[in-house]
Amino acid sequence: MKKLQSIPNLKPVVDSAEKKDEPNVDLLFEKKAIPTIQFNTKNLEGLEKKLQNMKICNYQNDFVVEIQKILDLYSEDELKFNYKFVLFVMQEVEKFILKKKSGENKKALVVQVCKKYFYNDPDLVIMVIDMVFDKLSQVRFFKRQGLKLMRFFLKVRQSRQ
Repeated sequence: MKKLQSIPNLKPVVDSAEKKDEPNVDLLFEKKAIPTIQFNTKNLEGLEKKLQNMKICNYQNDFVVEIQKILDLYSEDELKFNYKFVLFVMQEVEKFILKKKSGENKKALVVQVCKKYFYNDPDLVIMVIDMVFDKLSQVRFFKRQGLKLMRFFLKVRQSRQ
């Protein structure tokens, strides 16, 4: 199954040693249908990881759609080369994706959302991310658990209506 699709001709070709250190930021996040039937993931190697990647990809797609509604309120010139805007997106991604060890996915998502305002250059966005990263406040364990509980009860409430 194809999780993410590459955009051609946006990034120069680099050798494999350099590729391992950088996240692949030239991505379009596609929404995939996740099976509703619970399968035994222990019998088939790698199935659990593939299903988890599909869920994360769907989360990323949802985030892009929702934040685009907010960003459409501003003109493109207001947000162009604005580091506070990048910090805002980073903070929202931090609160939205609550999975541990998902820093590369978060960085790719911020780049995907922000690169439009940086001449579609992911390297500029990565540079700004690195510059403002120390100003980002992390979502700690208890807040992460609280957000997960809140999302769960909101889903239950929405399914009853």
